[in-house]
Amino acid sequence: MSKLLLIDGSSLLYRAFYALPLLSNADGVFTNAVHGFMMMFNKLVALQKPDYIAVCFDKSRTTFRNRIDPNYKGTRAATPEELKGQFELIKDILEAAHVHWLEMEDYEADDLLGTLSSQGVDLGMEVEIFSGDRDVFQLVGQNVQVFLTKKGIRDIEPYDTASILARYGVEPPQLIDVKGLMGDSSDNIPGVPGVGEKTALKLISRFGSIEGIYAQLDQVDGVKLREKLETYREQAIRSRQLAAICRNVPLSVDWEQLRFDPNGDKEQLSSIYEKLGLRQLARTLSMEKSSHGTVSPDGKVPSLEESHWPGENGTVTESTPECGPCTDLTLVQSYGDKISSGGRLALFAQWHGPAIDGGLDLLALYSETAGSFLLDLRNSKQPLEVLRPFLEDDKLLKQTAAAKELKELLGFYGIHLVGVTDDVYLAAYLLDPAAGDYRIPDLAGENHIPFTPLPSPQDGIACVQVIPPLIKSLRQRLSDLGMLKLYTDMELPLTFVLADMESTGINVDQNQLAAMTRSL
Repeated sequence: MSKLLLIDGSSLLYRAFYALPLLSNADGVFTNAVHGFMMMFNKLVALQKPDYIAVCFDKSRTTFRNRIDPNYKGTRAATPEELKGQFELIKDILEAAHVHWLEMEDYEADDLLGTLSSQGVDLGMEVEIFSGDRDVFQLVGQNVQVFLTKKGIRDIEPYDTASILARYGVEPPQLIDVKGLMGDSSDNIPGVPGVGEKTALKLISRFGSIEGIYAQLDQVDGVKLREKLETYREQAIRSRQLAAICRNVPLSVDWEQLRFDPNGDKEQLSSIYEKLGLRQLARTLSMEKSSHGTVSPDGKVPSLEESHWPGENGTVTESTPECGPCTDLTLVQSYGDKISSGGRLALFAQWHGPAIDGGLDLLALYSETAGSFLLDLRNSKQPLEVLRPFLEDDKLLKQTAAAKELKELLGFYGIHLVGVTDDVYLAAYLLDPAAGDYRIPDLAGENHIPFTPLPSPQDGIACVQVIPPLIKSLRQRLSDLGMLKLYTDMELPLTFVLADMESTGINVDQNQLAAMTRSL
């Protein structure tokens, strides 16, 4: 089945604008929304692998809905000046990438999404809609999923019919009636005054639709609620009209135009990125053009990476003991005996609660000489003592994720972690500070590194095995951006200063704090 990827361009460009700090190039052209949008776009394409793709935009603020109610969206603030010009920039970039975008007078982006999704389903396609606006939930149905950007542009939550039912207790199309009753202050849809989401959902769940409510108005609980529904009957029906996404926009669709071309015009794209000062996007594009993707212009990688790890090119030789998460001290010692001092060790920890409280549950290890191993520490921390000599060996270089937290977790048990040369999450943060959330499977996908998830709790093994190739890629990207010294000379050392500060804590006067509590 072919996959159609539909993107709410207006919604996601706004979200990217507010998610990222203002950025501009040397000429003062603002670029933060464009940068965020394309970072998200590239990730979507890499993960979703669409056959067809379209990005939909609002043409203007005035649509057919303003003829139904002249006050529709009348309370919306003006588009920020810093964002206005970025709409045209993103369209130029999409054209260079050979990605079809649409806008149409008298209709909103949602209407184009609704129409294209219906046509795609009729053609037997699987449709995925990406938006930051919950209004598109009404489009969910057979072969149609909505992916909602919840926080910034990285935290995405999928919705199908089952998840809509689980969350709201009604079918996706019934959400139109729900909005007709409760209204929407952001779109200036009035609804029925005094009827909120909880009441609206309860009514639609019981009566099925607005018509069903008015056909049995005498069955509605509460005299005041019945009076409000009767008084604002026409307004409820009109509000539902405003809330309904149009699925029959007169679009003339050439589906070959929507067929996704993964190549695009990379020369033109590179030129636009360079002109706008979008170095990270330009570097990513350069990696895609390279057959190897992670080779620097001089053919070398930073000195720490000159000796290769097993697995850093995505191939791992598995040698995990057949005991799942292991608690057997004999097996732990056997694994430790295979670790070579002067070699390398990757670590991935899973814990609960604040790291400084030592709630270490699982520790996955991956050594170039010993292979991979999963340590179960949920009931006993004794295995840590077996591994202490390796964790405290500064000649055994270590790569990890969340180095600060790992140092705190081990420090709780008196183990002084040393020899850490890399932190996946810290490197990813420097490359994309606005993301706010970093997960190894996502980072592996973004860096074109194969990742095969394993069932919990063995997923720690899958994560630790991709740390070496991830570090290699992330270091190269930092080097390309001139940020490698920032990472190695400032951020990494500071990580351990912060760990010591958090573990040490500060002295407080508990009586004074109690007095302040009472006062406040």
